[in-house]
Amino acid sequence: MMSLSILTGCGSMKNMSREDRAGIGAQIGAFVGWLFGGAVGSAIDEEVGGDIGAFVGTAVGGVAGAQIAANMSDEVKVEKRNPGNYAPVSHVLLPDLRIEDILLEEDSITRDNKIDAGEICRISLVIVNNSFQEALDVVPVVKIKKGKYLSLSEPVKIARITRDDRITYNVTVQASPKLPTGEAVFSVYLKEGRGNGTEEETFTVETQGN
Repeated sequence: MMSLSILTGCGSMKNMSREDRAGIGAQIGAFVGWLFGGAVGSAIDEEVGGDIGAFVGTAVGGVAGAQIAANMSDEVKVEKRNPGNYAPVSHVLLPDLRIEDILLEEDSITRDNKIDAGEICRISLVIVNNSFQEALDVVPVVKIKKGKYLSLSEPVKIARITRDDRITYNVTVQASPKLPTGEAVFSVYLKEGRGNGTEEETFTVETQGN
């Protein structure tokens, strides 16, 4: 027990090679074995007990000390292992959302692929997920970047989009009778509940005034 206490108290031994630690441990163990072996032997037999005890104690103590010292570094490495450095979530596939198509759907008789003054029409987005990981709480965000006298419906959340889904999402566009002839520029991007959305992209639609 005393040899174990001495060995584990020597902090500098942790940086030594296994062979060096074994050598120093053997020396310390032999010394402690000689000291206690001699004392125990003398107590049993004053004439020859001390010499025999010292001899046996030196041999046994040297072997034990070498083994304890050699294994010190291995124990420290095990204790210092930190499995928390690995993040299992980093290995999970992320959803791959895409806006596959953007269409203008008109309710007017003209159907001229333009937004006419006073017309109510729809911008249809075709949304797909190209990965095996589900996309959750997806919100298509459509904004008017350029153009006046236009208003858009409020965004609606899509609870889940899987690889097998092909979602057609409609945004209602209401044009005022004051809408002038020209063009309107819209932007669109997808927000996903865990932050895996899409980059903003823009598209242009012609407008027709009265």
